[in-house]
Amino acid sequence: MVIDFHTHIFPDKLAPRALESLQTGLKTNSGTRLPTFSDATESGLRRSMEEHEIDISVVLPIATTPKQTSSINEFAKKVSHGGLVSLGSVYPG
Repeated sequence: MVIDFHTHIFPDKLAPRALESLQTGLKTNSGTRLPTFSDATESGLRRSMEEHEIDISVVLPIATTPKQTSSINEFAKKVSHGGLVSLGSVYPG
């Protein structure tokens, strides 16, 4: 069994903007951009899982404001099935 224990996905309408923002910070010390393996959507992650023969992906949602926590946790519950296991998010502030 193969488990990917660190993934991030977003609702379809937010994914392109979120992925662009994340990719800005995904660089090595030499400035090389680190690869991503999906389009940051649930369906994209599921395609990547199938392509790479991953049985389970653990989704790690991130709330960057207190206001986001409830909707992020609702999304986490919605996607937790069929090989995706999503943790919840708590805004630390």
